[in-house]
Amino acid sequence: MRITLGVEWSQVGPRLRVRDDTSNTSQLVDLIGTTWNYRCTGVRVCPGHHATRTDGSREFVDCQAQVTKRTRCERCSTVEAVFASNLHRAHKLGRTYVDHRLAEHLDQPHRLYIAGFADGSIKVGTTAGVSGGVRLAEQAAWVASYVLLAPDGYVVRDVEDAITERLAVAQAVSAHQKRAGMLAPKPTDEVAALVASARTRVHQLIDSEPGLAPRCETLADDWYFGGIDTPPWRGLAAYPNRLDSGAHEFTVDDMCGRFASLVRDGTPDRYVADLGELTGVEIQVGEHDPDPVEVQASLF
Repeated sequence: MRITLGVEWSQVGPRLRVRDDTSNTSQLVDLIGTTWNYRCTGVRVCPGHHATRTDGSREFVDCQAQVTKRTRCERCSTVEAVFASNLHRAHKLGRTYVDHRLAEHLDQPHRLYIAGFADGSIKVGTTAGVSGGVRLAEQAAWVASYVLLAPDGYVVRDVEDAITERLAVAQAVSAHQKRAGMLAPKPTDEVAALVASARTRVHQLIDSEPGLAPRCETLADDWYFGGIDTPPWRGLAAYPNRLDSGAHEFTVDDMCGRFASLVRDGTPDRYVADLGELTGVEIQVGEHDPDPVEVQASLF
C-alpha cells in the first residue's frame, strides 16, 4: 500500500510525496511521464505538515494518524494554521512579536508578483528570494510578472495589502477557477495584457505614495508557464471521476500547479485532473481494471 501526500514543486519540477505503508518516512517521486494504475482502499491518513527550521527554511514532517472527515489530524492542522496566521499577520504585529524562526524567513528579500490564470483571473502575491519561479509554478499561474523587490517580508506584505485594498486585486484564486481556465483558456495575449495592466496600476500606486514601499525596487520581470499552447494543454476535458475513490489508470503528460494533464491508454482524449484530491489517500498500486470514464458531450 502507498499513502499519497500531495504534489510538491521545487527547482527540479513537480513531484508527488508518497509513503509506503511499511515505512515511517515519505519520499518524492516523479510525476511527468509516469503511469499510475491504482485502487483506492478507502483509508485516509493525515498528510503531515511543514515545520520551520531555526534558519527559517521549511521541512516536511510525516504523520501516521488516520483521519476521517478532516484533511489533517488536529495537531498537524494546528501547526499549519498557526504558521499561516503568523506569516500573514507578521507585518502588522512587528518584529518584536514574531517567532525567531519565522523572522529568519521574513528577513530575507521578497518579491511581489501579479499572477494571471488561464481563465483570466489575476491575483497579487509574494515570494521569498530574488530568483526562480517555483512559487508561480506551484500556484498554476499561466502568465505573471514580478513587480517589486522588497528588502524583507514585512514591507512586501504591507504593499500587498495596499494593492488589495486600493486596487481591488485579490490575493487568492480558487482551484475551481484555475481548472475551469485550463478547460477553456483565454488567449495568452489577453491574460498577459491583464497582468501588464495590473502591474502598471501597482507601479502608479507606489509612485503616488513614496512611503508605501520604502527601500523597494520596482520590477517588470515577466514569467510564462512553459506548457502554454503545447499539446498537453490543448482540447482538455475534465476528468470525470474523483481520484480519491475507485480504480484508475492514466499517464501524467504534464503538470500545472497541482493539476495534471492526463492521457489514458487506447483513447486520444486528454483530461485535466486535480491531484490535490489524492492528498492523504491510501492506494493499492498494481494491475487493476480502471473504472469507466464517461465524459459529457457538453464538455467538448
